Amino acid sequence: MGRLSGVRVQISHLKCVGPASWGKGQELLDRIDRARAEGLDVAADQYPYTASSTSLSGWVFPNWALTGGREGLLAGLGVEEFWDKLHGDIKMNIQRRGGPDMIVLAHFAHDRSLEGKSLAEIAKIRGIDPMSTAIYLYQETEAMVIMHSLKETDVQEIAAGRWVAVGSDGNSVSTDGVLSSGKPHPRCYGTFPRFLARYVRENKVVSLGEAIRKMTELPASRLGLTHRGRIAPGMWADLAIFAPETVADTATFEMPHSYATGICHGVINGVPVIKDGEFSGATPGRLLRKFND
Repeated sequence: MGRLSGVRVQISHLKCVGPASWGKGQELLDRIDRARAEGLDVAADQYPYTASSTSLSGWVFPNWALTGGREGLLAGLGVEEFWDKLHGDIKMNIQRRGGPDMIVLAHFAHDRSLEGKSLAEIAKIRGIDPMSTAIYLYQETEAMVIMHSLKETDVQEIAAGRWVAVGSDGNSVSTDGVLSSGKPHPRCYGTFPRFLARYVRENKVVSLGEAIRKMTELPASRLGLTHRGRIAPGMWADLAIFAPETVADTATFEMPHSYATGICHGVINGVPVIKDGEFSGATPGRLLRKFND
């Protein structure tokens, strides 16, 4: 698509999903390098975990069943042929991703007691197969799931890629209040400190300077944000001050609502918002409406 249209290509998110793709991390990086050598503007991003997260329907339901939206899918369930075909395709998708034990409910407003349980466990509780379980859950409400379908060796290999930015793919969360519900992916809290701790300090996959580039200048340039991503005259002063020797993530899949350690101070648009680990109460952030904001 990039070659035909001339547009920049951003692969979100670079990973090897399921047993059939494991071990192909370097192949993905080589493809990006070959494309760039041809003059194509291709890059990618990655979160440093062996699990991904999205909606239940987005992961295990086939695309053809979603073409009519939620209303169309629910209406189709009343047709035996529709149900049977959907059931069979969901079974193939679950198998490709490592099985029902690897799919864990992260957010399910209809029944909070199921959050943190795998599709296999919920199927056992309900006394039906995992495919029917997925369908019935969707009938009740959409759910967010965590898919444990990646290999650490691939994650580490991709983490070394020069054109792979670090990105959380997370959402706004908090340890208290309305944003503290469910069992979200720990990447919402731990992506960047985890990368610094695991792939810089412990495994030495990349240098500290290269890691910071992959977290700041590279993603800002991919988004076309001309006044952010670097410390330089004329740039907005968005700064995170951390201790390289101690920075680390503490959020886990079992206990995801946990802030990182080793991040001492934070500055947004030149205004201190975190000092010695404590929130100052200042809210100097601004909504970006233009690339040069």
